[in-house]
Amino acid sequence: MRTLLGAALACTILAILVGVAVGSNVGTFMAILLGGTAFVLLICAGFYAVGQSEDRERARSQPPDGDDRPPTAATGQPRAAARAPRRRSRGDRSN
Repeated sequence: MRTLLGAALACTILAILVGVAVGSNVGTFMAILLGGTAFVLLICAGFYAVGQSEDRERARSQPPDGDDRPPTAATGQPRAAARAPRRRSRGDRSN
């Protein structure tokens, strides 16, 4: 997270310096490119922070037995026990 924010800050500072120091079209292009890169890095940092928050919340609410899937709504049984019986194909005539 700190790396993303540091890279975004570095791109922003470089964009300002290049935009001021180089007055040509190439300088403007580089400033816009670096500013856009900084913006994308900030968006990435935001999504990363949200994902980390969701992972921490999931880890806190996970049951201690290791089965992290909720029971089915209809039966209240774990999902493996609530599965429908296996259907036979038309060619399977064994009874």
